[in-house]
Amino acid sequence: IFFLPSQQEGISLALYEAMAMGLAPVCADVGGQRELLTPECGVLVPPGRDEARAYEEALATLLADPARRQALGRAGRRRVAEAFRLDQMGDRMAALIERAHELARDAPRPTPTAAEAMASAAMAVERVRQDRLARRMWGQEGGLAPEPASRRAALTALRVARRVLEPLYLGARARGDARLLRLVHGTRALLIRWLYRDTE
Repeated sequence: IFFLPSQQEGISLALYEAMAMGLAPVCADVGGQRELLTPECGVLVPPGRDEARAYEEALATLLADPARRQALGRAGRRRVAEAFRLDQMGDRMAALIERAHELARDAPRPTPTAAEAMASAAMAVERVRQDRLARRMWGQEGGLAPEPASRRAALTALRVARRVLEPLYLGARARGDARLLRLVHGTRALLIRWLYRDTE
């Protein structure tokens, strides 16, 4: 069995290698993994609340069933050998690039405005900052972690804020409403400062 419970992937090179070696993969359904790993070749587990239980069940099932492991391994090896050979990659890349040129010419996607680009960049920077603050709050980057009740309260507040602010943000972005975008960002920043005021 090859076990890859990633949080993020493009398509894992290790997954190609495991399938080529005839192993039965149990992997995270993230990025482009499903482009390589089909149901007859292994198990993909979607991220979510029950992720750990789903991994446990998949691994236990395969450990108890050697015939299924072997069948998955054979199917995976066959898939890599038939559909993902090195000599195919150049032709496929050329075809994909040509297709991208055709789509850009015949059905171009709208280009974001400068305001939309700035809002997206600000959102990315803010998310990185929030992640760092959350790690500090949970005691993963120095400092003391708050009591479990504080953790639960902070997580609840963050979930509620996201449910309220995300639809507002998406609607404002779709309408190009820069004023509402600034208001959403400001509200979120105030909330984050309030939640983490004792950790800064």
